[in-house]
Amino acid sequence: MKFSDELRDVILEGRRRFLGVADPSHSGIREWLLQGTAYFTVASEPGKLGACAIGANWADANGGDCQRFYFAARDSIVPRNAFNCDPKSIGWAAVSIYYSCFYMAFGLLRSFGRGLMYLNKDDCRVICERPGTALLESGVYDITIELGSQTHIRLRKRSASGFHEYFWRYLDQFLESLVDDMGRSVGMFSAFSEGHLQSAIIGVYELRAWLGDSTVTGRNVGWMSALRNEMNYRLARRVWSPTYRTNGVDVSRLRQDVLSILRGTSDQLGSQLHLDMDVREMIQRVSVLYRSLQTVMFVGRPI
Repeated sequence: MKFSDELRDVILEGRRRFLGVADPSHSGIREWLLQGTAYFTVASEPGKLGACAIGANWADANGGDCQRFYFAARDSIVPRNAFNCDPKSIGWAAVSIYYSCFYMAFGLLRSFGRGLMYLNKDDCRVICERPGTALLESGVYDITIELGSQTHIRLRKRSASGFHEYFWRYLDQFLESLVDDMGRSVGMFSAFSEGHLQSAIIGVYELRAWLGDSTVTGRNVGWMSALRNEMNYRLARRVWSPTYRTNGVDVSRLRQDVLSILRGTSDQLGSQLHLDMDVREMIQRVSVLYRSLQTVMFVGRPI
């Protein structure tokens, strides 16, 4: 997977519009909503909230969130104790690489003014103290930032069997809508030429192909979440077995291989780890995604 330069331009334009200062010390969008002094409610019904921002501090909150997503993605692959871990902890090494991809995708969504967030019972109580705000129940909400003469922040509650499973479907649906908007040259895409956008659309198709395949029953975009569940919760795929043999290869070699992929000095994992093929594929695909996106999405210490 190699994203086109045109798609990179589109992402950078999104960052310019939707992210302020990428400073992890900034409060995030959730805190911005809870503070309640920088917006006024324009629409509210059970499970939904529309707010109009006062000023541009929402962008710094979004930028702060994105920088924290970047750090989470980076540190999931390169934790401080990466080379001193238990040789039998290869399962957690693989799971943490999944989380790196998860947070990277979170940042990608926020750079276009979209995303998901969890509001607990206390969060909802604080937000609903504002006059004219209908009941919000705890749960997962999608967030949409709409730019115009005024900036509107919209929340809508979503129900799903699991956050991670829903997240990948949400990302896939967003990318599909992105292709539609680029094809019609609407909104932020009106600044680009038709030829430029057509090349960018190819890059989005590459990203959707990375997410999963289209089957007779629909898009298979939840495969990584399902694999993580098997490793993380069922302790399956042999990677957690106390009798798993690494043949003298410390699990830190897995992270070394991943770093080599990120730095472009290799494109595969060492065969001596003897991972299941789908676990190996996940790690390789996550590494490729990270290398493709990290330089264009965030400002931070590189891998």
